Order: sequence, then structure tokens, then C-alpha cells
Amino acid sequence: MTQWSFWVMTEIEKPQLLAAALRVLFDPHEPDGEELELALAKLARPWTALDGYLQDREFLVGERFTAADLNVAAVMHMVPVAGIDISRWPFMARRLEACLARPAAAFGAFFNQGQICMSTERIIVVDAVADAFAEKFSAKAATLTAGNPAEGKNPLGAVIGLETVEKAPEPC
Repeated sequence: MTQWSFWVMTEIEKPQLLAAALRVLFDPHEPDGEELELALAKLARPWTALDGYLQDREFLVGERFTAADLNVAAVMHMVPVAGIDISRWPFMARRLEACLARPAAAFGAFFNQGQICMSTERIIVVDAVADAFAEKFSAKAATLTAGNPAEGKNPLGAVIGLETVEKAPEPC
């Protein structure tokens, strides 16, 4: 798992962050095309390697989601947000989408129960996947329950203030 963490930090993070910044943070009508192309060119080799590795695997290490998958997805989360086209790497694209669609996004946004350290106030989604994300996000949010965790039916319990309880939907 450690090798994947170091690999994504050393091979992908810097050029990808530059490419995302050029596409999102600066004037989208006047990006520095040469610098953007250079950053994307630096990503081609590691993305090709990752795509090839994932061709016959669902996960990076073993048969389940691990910290390796989490770390690679965490570094690469800006790809869809910045609208960077990764269709040339279909296995990598599929794996990134699966990692970013994990239930934690909905849990953080809807189930913070007033606990600021868990709160996700805003999720930015690129237009190309916004409808699919919203559908999956809503479906997951609809399954979340709030209540006493001692009863074994709820993943989290105590709340900070009464206003949170008043906002919570009735349990199903």
C-alpha cells in the first residue's frame, strides 16, 4: 500500500495539480495552452501504467478497497472536477469513478449531526457527471438514519445541539 501512496505523490500529484489549476483556477478562456499540454503530457506515462495495471483488477492491492485505493483517488479527485479528459485510460477512469462514488461523500454531507469535524458543506462536481452523481448521492442520503447508536441501528449518535435533532428526519 505504501508504494502506491508514494507513487501517486511522486508521479501524478504535481503535474495533475498544475493541469487542474490551469483548467479551473485561471481564466478558462485563456489558459496557458503550452503549460497545460506539458502538464498533461507528464501524466500520460503514469496514467498509462495505472490503466494497464487496473485492466484485470478491481482494486490496487488484494481483493478489497484499501488505503492504496483511497490515496490514489484522493490525489486524483481533481481530475473530474477540472474536467480533464481521461477517456484514453478507461480502466483508470472506471476505478477513479468507483472510488469517488463511495458512500462517504453522502455520509459526510448529510450525517454530520452538528459535528463540524465531519461536515461536508459543499461538493463540487463537473457537469459531465453531475446528474449521475446527484442520483447516487440522493439514493445514499435517503438510507442514512440518525439515532441512538447503542441500539445498533445507527452509525452515529450524540449531537451537539437541539437544532440538529429538529432538522433530522423521522427514522424509518
